[in-house]
Amino acid sequence: MFEQLYASSADGYLLLQELLGAAAADWRRIPDSASAEYLMALSAQMQSDLARARGLPADPARSAAVFSLKSQFRFRSPDERETFSRALRSAVVEVIARHTSPYLRPDGRDAPGEPFRLVLGFYPYAAETPVPS
Repeated sequence: MFEQLYASSADGYLLLQELLGAAAADWRRIPDSASAEYLMALSAQMQSDLARARGLPADPARSAAVFSLKSQFRFRSPDERETFSRALRSAVVEVIARHTSPYLRPDGRDAPGEPFRLVLGFYPYAAETPVPS
């Protein structure tokens, strides 16, 4: 008879999309890019991308090559939200065009430089309710 005991040793766990196979969320299969499902699938893609990046050989330059931004804000109306969306898209496209090199060469091959992916989204936020003790 064998007895085994498993103990959790991490502070948190993520289930990578690769483990789910065909059942994994895939943003390319979701036609509505303004849906919560699309943003969740992009989030899953980010998790997979970051897990692969962390698996690369140790390189101090790569370890600092991420950027995170979190903010909370409110909209008084759908029109205000739409105006914000258009202005944010325009600003991000302008900054990318001004501060990066092309992603592909004219013939479709990869351009020089390290590739990065930017995912930016916002969604309705519901505050967590405290668990009664």
